[in-house]
Amino acid sequence: MLPFTEGIVLGGSRARGTHAEDSDIDIGIYYAPGSFDLAAINRVAAELDDEHRSNLVVAPGGWGEWVNAGDWLMKIARKFSTTWERLQELNKLPNPDLIFPGQKIFLPE
Repeated sequence: MLPFTEGIVLGGSRARGTHAEDSDIDIGIYYAPGSFDLAAINRVAAELDDEHRSNLVVAPGGWGEWVNAGDWLMKIARKFSTTWERLQELNKLPNPDLIFPGQKIFLPE
């Protein structure tokens, strides 16, 4: 494990058991604040990758917004200059008051 990591979790379709053979691998990395080293993570990822590809890991927030503890849809919408209604529609959320920490929120382009 890298010295700044607190934990690593499997996410996405592989964690849910709904993946296809060619599905990518989604991981969540818990790290100590102020110590995230993207280059170090990418070096390890390239070593572990069968094809030794580079830049497999994106910077925090690179794939979009995730729900943090204490977030609500309106707060996320304001941060990205949109409306909570648009986020609800885009993410097919049946209840805009029911979002969870770690949940991915897709943003309008």
